[in-house]
This record gives sequence, structure tokens and C-alpha cells, in this order.
Amino acid sequence: MVSDLCQVMERDNLFGKSESRKLMNMRILGEKECEKLPTVMLENKEVDSFGPEFFIVNLNTGIPKVQYN
Repeated sequence: MVSDLCQVMERDNLFGKSESRKLMNMRILGEKECEKLPTVMLENKEVDSFGPEFFIVNLNTGIPKVQYN
């Protein structure tokens, strides 16, 4: 499952083109754009490219070890 954050970033056209399927890139602002793109932080550093696993949400399923009545 992909996080809501990833879906919102895709909707707002924040991702750029990438040569590799293993990396996602933030797009580069055009000349006539004056706004700033959001900052992506990974391990306390600002990054422009990152792996897609950054947006994966793990859902655990199964039977709990303790049964509550």
C-alpha cells in the first residue's frame, strides 16, 4: 500500500523523471515558477532522490496472540 503522502505528491506534480525504477526524484522548478517544492528528509538530511520504499506502508494481518473477551 502506498502512503497518502505519495498520492498527494503525485497529484500535485512534485515528482520528476527518473532514469531508474529504483529511484524517485523531485522535479526541478521551471523558470517562471516562484514557489518552493516541499523538502524531503531522509535520515536527517534533505534529499532530491530517494527509493520508492520511502512511501510503502506495511499492513500486518493475522490473529493476535492474546484473545480479549
